[in-house]
Amino acid sequence: MNDFPVLDKETALSRLANNHSLYNKVLVMFTEQAGEMLTVLEALPQDQIADQHLALHSLKGSAGEVGATRLFYTLQQIDQTLKTAPEHVTADQIEDVIAEIRRILNITAPGNPAA
Repeated sequence: MNDFPVLDKETALSRLANNHSLYNKVLVMFTEQAGEMLTVLEALPQDQIADQHLALHSLKGSAGEVGATRLFYTLQQIDQTLKTAPEHVTADQIEDVIAEIRRILNITAPGNPAA
């Protein structure tokens, strides 16, 4: 999954008719949502991850919209597991989500030239 960029802005823009203003608005909403999820995941015991299925599913869709492809695919795997065997979601998967959210928040932080 590391073959994908943290944020594939070009692909996301193509889905948004190259509307940079819209992309920036969607990205701001996404980073707020991702930041909230980061706080929840860092504090949540592993055995309560299934309680966040809807929020993780929503974040997956938002990640896809902004081009956060690595996060999208990681969340897609977790989403499928939560649907069929929630007890099989691993701590490593959640750590991958946390790490990817941190990367995204870092590169989209105000003052970062990549933002």
